[in-house]
Amino acid sequence: DEFAQKDARIRVIHKENGGVADARNVGIEACTGEYVSFVDSDDYIHPEMLAKLYDSLKQYGADVSICQYYLVDENGSITLGASFDNSITYGPITRDQVLQKLVYYKSSYFVVVWNKLFKKDLFSQVRFPRGRILEDAYVLHRLLGQCEKIVCMQDALYYYLQRSNSIMYNVRTGHMMDPCLNLVEIMLDWMQYLKSIRKNEYAAVAYRRGVFSLYTAFTYRFQTKQTK
Repeated sequence: DEFAQKDARIRVIHKENGGVADARNVGIEACTGEYVSFVDSDDYIHPEMLAKLYDSLKQYGADVSICQYYLVDENGSITLGASFDNSITYGPITRDQVLQKLVYYKSSYFVVVWNKLFKKDLFSQVRFPRGRILEDAYVLHRLLGQCEKIVCMQDALYYYLQRSNSIMYNVRTGHMMDPCLNLVEIMLDWMQYLKSIRKNEYAAVAYRRGVFSLYTAFTYRFQTKQTK
C-alpha cells in the first residue's frame, strides 16, 4: 500500500489467501498491460530483469522471453539454476523446438513461469488450476504451444529461494509422493494437448513419462511402508 501511494503504476490487491494459483489468476484478471510476469513471494529479481526480458522479446519479435536463474539456499549461498542443462538453446527458438524440450527434458528453465515474460494474450483461455502442486506444469505447454517464437536468454536474472521444508524441494529430492501423482495427471494432459495439435511423437513421450511417474509414486509408497 505504501508503494502504491508513491507510484500510480502500482496496484495492490487485497484478497483472502487462496494459494499461488488463485493469486496468479486474480493478477491476470486485473492486468491491463500487454505483458505478464510472475514473482513468487519468497523470491527476488535483478533490478533490470523485466527490462532485459522485454528488450529481448521485442528484439526477436517473440511471444515469450526466458532468462536463467539462481538458486538461493537458506544460508544465502547462490548457485546457477541450470548451469549443466544441455537442453537449453540460447537465442530464438520455435514452438516445435520448445515443445520438444518440454517433453524430452526435465529442465525447470522451461517448465516454470517465474523466469519468463509473456504476452498477456497467451492467457486469454488459460488459467492456473487451483488446489494443485506443480501448477506451472499444468499451463506451460498451453502457453508455449501458442507461440510462434520464444527467445531464451543466458542472463541469470531471477533468484529462487529453496527452503528445506518447501514442496518444490521435496519434489526435487524425491521425498514426496503426491507430486508424482500430480505428474501423472500433468503428463496425461500434455499427451491430450499434444495429440490435439498433431504432435503425436511428443504425445507418446508424455504418456511414457506419465507411466514412469505412476511407477515412481507407488514404489515410493511401498518403500516408505517397508521402512516403518
